[in-house]
Amino acid sequence: MEDNQMDGARLIPERPELRAGELALDTAQIRDRRTASMLPLVVLYQRAWDLAQAEEGSLACLVHSAEAAALADAIRHLLDEVGDQEGSTRWSVRLSEARHLSAVLQDALTEGREAES
Repeated sequence: MEDNQMDGARLIPERPELRAGELALDTAQIRDRRTASMLPLVVLYQRAWDLAQAEEGSLACLVHSAEAAALADAIRHLLDEVGDQEGSTRWSVRLSEARHLSAVLQDALTEGREAES
């Protein structure tokens, strides 16, 4: 793993497993100089995704899932720009997952408010 990837892993101290395992999987497409600058976006995406799943049905989780979707979309577009179709497809899946989570959280929040009324 390159030094710049390890620096990115240090941005999430509460997730030490990212240093060895998940970060390598999440950044598999970031191997050359054209895409290395995307690493901070990947780290921010992973953090938003983790926070979105931290608590069920909270407004904060909904905000984090929207952040994860926006970051996944940005990464997907950047990979399209450099011609990495495989990476773009992987991030399209992550974008879809984040949008689905946003919809589920929004439904849960709406149902919770209706139940309180």
